[in-house]
Amino acid sequence: VRSSTSASGLLTVCVLDIDIQKNEPRVVLHERVPNPTGMRGTEISLVVGGSWSSYRAYIVRYLRQMAIITPYARFALRVTTLEERNTLSLEYARRSDEMPSAPLTVKHHPAALNVELLGSLLRASKEKLLAKFLAKDLSGVSAPTASRLLAEMRLAADTPTLSLEHNQLVELAQMLAEAKFSDPPWNCLSPVGEYNLRLGIIKEIKPDLVATYQDSACVVEGHPTIIEAGVCIGGREAKPGISVFRFANRIPL
Repeated sequence: VRSSTSASGLLTVCVLDIDIQKNEPRVVLHERVPNPTGMRGTEISLVVGGSWSSYRAYIVRYLRQMAIITPYARFALRVTTLEERNTLSLEYARRSDEMPSAPLTVKHHPAALNVELLGSLLRASKEKLLAKFLAKDLSGVSAPTASRLLAEMRLAADTPTLSLEHNQLVELAQMLAEAKFSDPPWNCLSPVGEYNLRLGIIKEIKPDLVATYQDSACVVEGHPTIIEAGVCIGGREAKPGISVFRFANRIPL
């Protein structure tokens, strides 16, 4: 990864891979070096194993959807295969100066937890007691609710956080999924907005007609979600009829 926020500043270089069990980076090199070319932005280079000719069309289509939902950014893709026959170079221009609001970090909602994630949160928690973990580390769980959950599991109020057996962990995850809690906060979301979505569709598709819509926030299995969609008629490389673009939390559907 090469990244710089200023053309006149230093360039940050990081070499890393991913620990897929912990979902954490394993950093091999992290340094700041001179920036003689005046690079501004972020460049990620990686090696991927797979059949490029089979999946090229899917990747190009996904990137086009990303260009629609991020018209405030300029980004490019360059692919070189081992045989150097099926190379590809794409660039998507910036159209908008309006950035979405920055999302905030929020706590996990109980309804969004599975057994594996719940176990990881328990191991990482600074709370020594299970009741305090439920009330302080999760969203929408009050102290009385935490006490009631422990009572239903026939656990004492002073049960240590790391004392649960696997069957108890499964039972707790099931109870959290079935119980009723207040909705998670919405400030962890960062919708692109109808203005940007419309600009993105016009930029990439150049349609004859376009309409956009942003739904109100909802909860899907404990996850706060905002659906944004656009429909258009006509345009560059568009199939006959209506083209539909849908995004959940800015992720193409």
